[in-house]
Amino acid sequence: RELPGKSEPHLFRPGNRSKPTPRLPGRQIRYGFRTGPL
Repeated sequence: RELPGKSEPHLFRPGNRSKPTPRLPGRQIRYGFRTGPL
């Protein structure tokens, strides 16, 4: 699931792909989009 490079494209969901999500530590990576601490 958390694959290097492979997991990143998965973060771009057809609803949150407003900006290319940068590789951020865990928290935002899990959300897949820039949302900050939910």
